[in-house]
Amino acid sequence: MQDFYSAKRPRLRPSPINEITQGTIISCAKVNRYEGCHVFFVIITARCDIAQEKFPILNCLPVVPLNYWMRADGLDILLAAVRKKIQSELKSALSEAGHSVDVLRLSNLRLVCETLFGEKSQRKRQEKFLKSIEKNEAFEKVSTEGGVDDTLSWINDNYPKEIPALIDRLSKHDIAGSYMFDVLIEENPKMPYVALLRNIFSISRELAHSLRGGVSKHLYQQKFQKTDPGVLEIGLEDLAAPVCCVDSPTIEHLLQSFTSLFSRIGLDDPNQDYLADIKSKDVWGVK
Repeated sequence: MQDFYSAKRPRLRPSPINEITQGTIISCAKVNRYEGCHVFFVIITARCDIAQEKFPILNCLPVVPLNYWMRADGLDILLAAVRKKIQSELKSALSEAGHSVDVLRLSNLRLVCETLFGEKSQRKRQEKFLKSIEKNEAFEKVSTEGGVDDTLSWINDNYPKEIPALIDRLSKHDIAGSYMFDVLIEENPKMPYVALLRNIFSISRELAHSLRGGVSKHLYQQKFQKTDPGVLEIGLEDLAAPVCCVDSPTIEHLLQSFTSLFSRIGLDDPNQDYLADIKSKDVWGVK
């Protein structure tokens, strides 16, 4: 136990008996898109409010295993990234041949290929554009008709850097809405977990008090199903209860990521033509 809790990242400590505080990890949570796996949740309500019993509800974030995150939220990110890369490849093939990228708005890209690259001198460029078209068609087919495993396998085969890059970004807490714990559960020390920062939910004071000692499926259905519906998913032999606690400074860093997510201000991207014009000039001169 000591070795597991001695890691510097994340900072964890055992959860004391009959205690719940900010950072406590509790088992048997329920969250959409993550059926079939063990979901935990972390309490983010302020320590002082919990210690002084000044809370009508506790605010919580679901925490899911990395492998399941990759098949849901992670897959969404990968699909968007790969789609953007394929579009970039199509635009590059057109631009190199001196054609407008606006033709990508047309539905029949194969006809566009035959029309724009009909001359023999354009044969190599035609092959490049056609290869990108075929990749785009294969991607759209597997992403809409294939299963999760087929889609991830296709991405890994055709864009092998994307999945490792996603893990790197996640481990650096560089993905808005997701926060990775390198380890979390002592019984599964090699499995990272991911907190879903957008999926905040709450539990009642009464349920929070009962969770200190553990809540069975029977107790939840009998006493809390009406006041706290759909927040726990407890098996017949399971017990919703604290398993560990995220300690300082990890819990503060998690909360920083959480608050930053909802305090961001979105602005339009800069005009690329304007920037290109600036970059082409002597921007460090005084004339």
